[in-house]
Amino acid sequence: MNEPVRGANSLRPLGRLPDFVVIGGMKCGSTTLFEYLRRHPSAFMCRSKEPNYFADDGVFARGEEWYRSLFQAASETQVCGEASTTYTRDSEYPLAAPRLAAALPDAKLVYIMRHPVDRCYSHYSHAMQTQSPISFEAALARDATLTATSDYMRQLRRYLEFFPRDQILLLTVDDLSEYPAAVMRDVQCYLGLSAHDVTSTQVVANPSGSAYSRLRIRRGLRALRENQLVHYASRIVPPAARARAFRTVRNALVGGGVGRHMVKRHRERLSPLTPEMRASLLQRFKAPTRELEAFLGRELPRWFE
Repeated sequence: MNEPVRGANSLRPLGRLPDFVVIGGMKCGSTTLFEYLRRHPSAFMCRSKEPNYFADDGVFARGEEWYRSLFQAASETQVCGEASTTYTRDSEYPLAAPRLAAALPDAKLVYIMRHPVDRCYSHYSHAMQTQSPISFEAALARDATLTATSDYMRQLRRYLEFFPRDQILLLTVDDLSEYPAAVMRDVQCYLGLSAHDVTSTQVVANPSGSAYSRLRIRRGLRALRENQLVHYASRIVPPAARARAFRTVRNALVGGGVGRHMVKRHRERLSPLTPEMRASLLQRFKAPTRELEAFLGRELPRWFE
């Protein structure tokens, strides 16, 4: 039951805390998983896919009331969740796991993983969307987070300090891509949700470079809105309608030829994942992947290729 906040003249629901958290990993299919879960009528996913509450110090400082408010629109019968990939980037956010455990000791956790080298390169591509481009080799040398985030047992060990093994569901994006219906049935069962078809249409989430095109287009539209003539003309339109129009135009540009051209240009800015670098990283991740296989009790042969 929601707890009230007592004001001078009214009572306002405080909201609620989530029942489960998708803790990552970054560039491993968490957005696809999030979108599938949103389709379940008995699941409520907070509007912002990644609130980063337990990881980001500035967000955490907003306090639990703010975090609860993200789930305030959920009905009493819905199961609530969020998905923040920063929660399994312990080299950057070492307090995420203990903060999450303190606030949500009974929460069910979901961790989805991907081929460690592919994830690492995708992380590099993502980082270059908002930075001056450097080579993949230079990025690896400069930022240890790229490899640390692909060391899934390292991330798991941090959570196993605070949560029992049976509170963490482990998935791979390979399985989700190849057997989406079966994987989502397992996820729904784990979360206590009734079986519901959430995979009848495919989710296409976060193609490489999409954040780059969204950022560039958003900046361009913002500059256009600040044009004096456009500013005065838009004043005759109600604010809500202006916001809807802005989102509609932005989404059309991102999903259309302009966005595709920007994604193509972004990819051209990146240095390739050479066979030599891939072989080096495969060697780097060989022992952690073997450890993960033992932990999971299954083999991951593709992850050694």
